[in-house]
Amino acid sequence: MRSTREIRRRVLELHAQGMKQMQIAEEVGFGVATVNRWITQSRQQSLIMQQFLACVRKALRTQKMTQKTLALRAELDRSRMARMFSSRQRLSLDEAVRVLDALGFELAIRKKRKPR
Repeated sequence: MRSTREIRRRVLELHAQGMKQMQIAEEVGFGVATVNRWITQSRQQSLIMQQFLACVRKALRTQKMTQKTLALRAELDRSRMARMFSSRQRLSLDEAVRVLDALGFELAIRKKRKPR
């Protein structure tokens, strides 16, 4: 039996190949609503990661810091950092906080002005 994580990964692979959501749902044995939610969440996570990386790149340029130096300060493996910058791998929250700290930033959570 495959884990939910493996099934979600398969859903995203099939979606990237152009398969329709109804077909994906039938193949993986989950409802169309679940498949749609997973795809939507993945898109949102990708957008957040892209925005995070854009901010990190800007900070690196501003501070004239290399990815190597950032990796050392954040205590992350250089290859892990390279995979992050090439968007092949997402960071955990802990790793993101360490990257921000290494750049002199902190993560703040605040309430939205107007909830959607």
